[in-house]
Amino acid sequence: MKNRLLLLIAAALLLSQGIFAETSEERKLRPHEIGVTVGDMMSETLFWHSTVKGNYSGSGNPNAIFYEKQSFAYTPHLALAYQYRVNGWLGVGLTMDFQHTSWDKLGYNNTNTQVSRSRECFFNLCIMPTAKFTYMRSKYVNLYSSVAVGLDINGGTEVDYQGHHTACGAALDLRFFGVRANYDRWYASLDLGAMFGLKRINTVYILGSKLVSFTIGVTL
Repeated sequence: MKNRLLLLIAAALLLSQGIFAETSEERKLRPHEIGVTVGDMMSETLFWHSTVKGNYSGSGNPNAIFYEKQSFAYTPHLALAYQYRVNGWLGVGLTMDFQHTSWDKLGYNNTNTQVSRSRECFFNLCIMPTAKFTYMRSKYVNLYSSVAVGLDINGGTEVDYQGHHTACGAALDLRFFGVRANYDRWYASLDLGAMFGLKRINTVYILGSKLVSFTIGVTL
């Protein structure tokens, strides 16, 4: 029964592709695409979250300050992308992706009294050439995957081990599977993937982020 259902779905997709397939003339009329994407920050909430409030009473030097991170806030991934459709299955373009995380940095003395408070943050701005591979295209539904590789600019109030507030690394955005709905010039898509940013093996800025993303765009 399960195999029959899969065969029926596959047959329906193939039939719709044949009946409603986009012609090369239609593609040439509108080869440019501009899209705005929103993606989740689920992995950031796992790695960056409020610390457990400690008990510093009688701890160490009476002049020592003990710091905690509390009240984390996250923007979603916000991306702007341009794509040029080379042919029916390949598109190339550029994606700019931004994410931001902030928190309260609280300082306590050895009597558990809060003596300082500041708002800290970091951000990642990724600029990536992108290739999209469409393995089923029709006037109304597309199935695709994509890969983007480029530059990750990491900055904020924190400093790295070299004392820099801003550093650059490599960025990688993989969209394993995506579904896109088309209506005239407009389209909306939902895809699953993972995004990474790092300077070296022990300096990771983004790890498996943007698992789910949603895009609204227009063809020109």
